[in-house]
Amino acid sequence: MCKAISIFTGTNNFVSDTITAARFNEYFGFTQKDVDQLLIDADVSEKTEQVKVWYDGYHFGKTDVYCPWDVMNYLRDLQENPDAKPTGYWKNTSDVVVLDSRNGRVAVFEAKYSKTLEHMESDCEKAVRQINDRMYAEEFADNYDEVFCYGISFYKKRCIVLRK
Repeated sequence: MCKAISIFTGTNNFVSDTITAARFNEYFGFTQKDVDQLLIDADVSEKTEQVKVWYDGYHFGKTDVYCPWDVMNYLRDLQENPDAKPTGYWKNTSDVVVLDSRNGRVAVFEAKYSKTLEHMESDCEKAVRQINDRMYAEEFADNYDEVFCYGISFYKKRCIVLRK
């Protein structure tokens, strides 16, 4: 008896959804609605603007989302201390740091994706402000002679780099 085997199995017809596929964009982070509800549930809704300034800014297609890691860690800190200040919980993981220990130098890079060509310059400046506001370079000041900070913005295949 002969058994038929299909070459068209489910594994051969695999569909991959990535951050460039629009149908699941809201699942790559917390939406504004999610964050608003989390802040209400944690009884810290007065921190809405602070959370937005610090942890909003990821764009997937046409969807803006918050970094879940940062939001949840900040909510945890607020539960322990209602006066807790926001901080970059992804410190040195979402930004890029290049260390040159031999020559006592370090370079900190923060990149932003621009929605349009016209936004590139302002997004580059926003990246530099983020380095300053979140004090990414501060931890290196005592151990390195020179700390260089670069804001980068990308749009399609274009890039702008601004040195602080």
